[in-house]
Amino acid sequence: MPPQTHPAAHLDTETDRESLRLHAMQASGSRMAIWVLFSLIMLAIYPSMPAWRVLAWGLPMLAVGQFVHIQCKHILARISSADAAAIRQLHARMRWTTIVHQGLMGTTVWWFGWQHDFELALVGTALQLIYVGAAMANGAVNVKTFIIGTWVNLAAAMAYWFLLETHRWPVGLALLGAAFVMSKLSKTMADGFRDSLRMRFENLDLLKRLAEEKRVAEEATQFKSRFLANVSHEIRTPVSAILGMCYLALKTELNPKQRQYMQIVLQSSEHLSKLLNQVLDFSKVEARMLTLDKDTFSLKQVLEQVHAQHATQAQDKNLTLTLSVDADVPQLLEGDALRLREILSNYLSNAIKFTPSGEVRVHVSQLEWADAHATLKFDVTDTGIGLKANQIGYIFDSFQQADASITRQYGGTGLGLAIAKNLAEMMNGAVGVTSTPEQGSTFWFTARFDLPVNGAGAATGEGAAILMTTHPPFKPATQSSLLSVTEQASARHIASGLAHLVAASKPQALAYLSQHADLLTKLWPHAETALNAAISQFDWQRAGTLLAELGCTADAAEPAPLRHPCTVLAVDDNPINMALMVDLLMPHHEVRAATSGERALHIARTQHIDLVLLDVMMPVMDGYEVCKRLQALPGMADCPVLFLTAKNQIEDTEHGLQLGAQDYIAKPISPPLVLKRIQTHLALHLLKKQVELAAQPVPGAWAAPAGCP
Repeated sequence: MPPQTHPAAHLDTETDRESLRLHAMQASGSRMAIWVLFSLIMLAIYPSMPAWRVLAWGLPMLAVGQFVHIQCKHILARISSADAAAIRQLHARMRWTTIVHQGLMGTTVWWFGWQHDFELALVGTALQLIYVGAAMANGAVNVKTFIIGTWVNLAAAMAYWFLLETHRWPVGLALLGAAFVMSKLSKTMADGFRDSLRMRFENLDLLKRLAEEKRVAEEATQFKSRFLANVSHEIRTPVSAILGMCYLALKTELNPKQRQYMQIVLQSSEHLSKLLNQVLDFSKVEARMLTLDKDTFSLKQVLEQVHAQHATQAQDKNLTLTLSVDADVPQLLEGDALRLREILSNYLSNAIKFTPSGEVRVHVSQLEWADAHATLKFDVTDTGIGLKANQIGYIFDSFQQADASITRQYGGTGLGLAIAKNLAEMMNGAVGVTSTPEQGSTFWFTARFDLPVNGAGAATGEGAAILMTTHPPFKPATQSSLLSVTEQASARHIASGLAHLVAASKPQALAYLSQHADLLTKLWPHAETALNAAISQFDWQRAGTLLAELGCTADAAEPAPLRHPCTVLAVDDNPINMALMVDLLMPHHEVRAATSGERALHIARTQHIDLVLLDVMMPVMDGYEVCKRLQALPGMADCPVLFLTAKNQIEDTEHGLQLGAQDYIAKPISPPLVLKRIQTHLALHLLKKQVELAAQPVPGAWAAPAGCP
C-alpha cells in the first residue's frame, strides 16, 4: 500500500512545482529578448570599444541565452511527473543555470571598464542593474535562486568599483544597497506569490474533494433509488395478490363480521399500495428513470375522473367539492394524462385531509396559448388549517411535512408534494402555495401541453364549465313520520342505550347500532349514516354530539353487568388498528376504546381500568405524555401500561419503560403474543395487590373481581 501524503506536504510540493514551472517558462521565453538586446548593445558600443572586446563580451552572452533555454526545456519536460525529491533536483539545476547566467553577466563592467573608462564602466554597471531588475519577475517565483544570482551579478560589479576604481567607491556602495533592496523586495514578492499560489492549490484540492464527495453522494443516491425501486416491485407482487383476493372474497357469501374484516384488509392494502406507488415514483425521479408519455386526452375527462375519485372522501367529511374550468381553456391536449391526474390527486387528497370543514375548490385557467402549446394553471383551494410562513419554504421538499413531530395528526410519507413538484417541472411548469394559518391554503401548479393539430382551438364551450358536488352539513330530523308512537318510544329507549354505550366509550356500540339499524334508520332517516360512520371510527365525541343534537341522552338506569372481570383500555388514533384490537380483546376482557389521549384520560377518570394498551404516535398528545398523565390520576399509579406502537427503536423502548410502562410491544403484532402479555401483566398486577393486602390488611381494600386472572 503506497504511503499517504500529508495534505500540507502535498500542497508544498504542488506550490514548488508550479513556481519552478513559471520560472522555467519565463527564463526560456526570454531567449529571443536576450539575443535582440545584446545584438543591439554590441552595435551601439562597437565605435567605443575594439571589435575583439565587443565580441569577447557579446558572443558568450548570446550563447548563454541558448544555454538557459535548453536547460529550461529540460526542466519543463520533467516537471509534471516529478515527485518532491525530483522537484528539488530540478530546482538545484535551475539555480546553477541562473548562477552561470548571472555570473557571466557580472563580467560586463570588467569588459566595458577594461582601460578604466569611467563612462563605459557606468554603462556596463547600468546594464547589469537593468538585467537584475528584469530578473525580479523570476524573484517572485523562486526567491532563493534570484537572490543568489543577484549577488553573484552585482558582487562582480562591486568588486570592480571597490578594487579597480577606488576613487569611485560611492558607485560600489550604491550597488551594495541595490542588492539588499532587491533581495528584500524579492522576498516580499515571493511571500505574496507563494501564499496566493498555495491558496490556489488549496482551492483546487478542495474542489477536487468536493467533486469526489459529490460523485460518491450521487452514486449512493442512485443506489438508494434503485434499491427502493427493486424493493417496491418485490412488495408490489404480494400486495397485488392481497388486493385481488380481498376483491374475490368480498364477492362471496360472508357474515357481517367477516365482511367487515375483509373490508379493513382491503382498505389497508389499498393504502399500502398507494404508499408503494409514491416510493416507486420517487425512486424513479431520483434515478432519472421517470419519463412522460405523450397522448391526446380530454382535459374534462381527466378532471371528472379526479373529481369522482375524491367525491366520497369529501362526502365523508361533509365538505363541498367544487371543480371549475375557464371557458378559454383548450379541451383537447397532448401530454401525460396519468401524471396530470397524479398531481391533482395529491393536491386534492391533501386539501381534503387538512380541511375539517368548509369546502375544497379546483380551478383551471389558461396562462399562455400559442399555436403549438398551451400553459395551464391548476389551483386547489381549501378552507383548512393552513400553513405558517416558515412551513411554506420546505413543504415541497422530499420527506417533509408541515408538522413532522411525533404528534403529527395527519400522517403520510411527505412524498406526495415532492413528487408533484418533480412531475410539474417535467411538464415545463412550476408549483407554489399561498396560505394563511387557520383560514386555508391554495396549492397551485402550472404545466405546458402540446395542442393536437385538429383540436387546438377546442375549448370548454360558452362560459365556464363547472362541475360541482355539494355535501351539506348534517341536519338531523327531530322526529320521523315513519314510526308509530309505540315504535318511537321503543326507538327512543334503544337510542338511550346507544347513548350510554357511546358515553362509556364501549365498542359494543357499533354492534348495538347494527342490531337496531332498521328501527333507528326510521327514527333518524338523515342521521343514521353519519352516526354509523362516527361510531365505526370510534369517534365518541362526534357520535355523542350527533346524539345530543337528536335529543338523545343516556338513561339513568343501572348499566348492564360486565361480561368480563377485567377492563382493558385500548388507545390508538388509527381506527383500523383500533378495530383490530377491539375484536382481539373483546372475547377475553371488557374493552374501552379511545382514539386520542384526551379521551383516554376522560375514560380513566370516570371508569375503573385494569390495564392500558397505549399507542405512541398520536395527534395532539402523544403516548408518552398520556402515560405520564395517566399515572398521575387517582388510582391509576399502579395500573399496568403496555405501549403498543410502530415506533420501536431502542431509544423509544428505553424511554417508554423509563416513564413507568410495564411493557413495550412493537407493531406489527402477533395477536397470541399480545393476549399472552396482557394476561401475564394482569396476573402480576393481581399478585402485587394480593401481596400488599396480605402485608397490610385494610377493611374494604381493593379486591380483584372474581375470575380476573
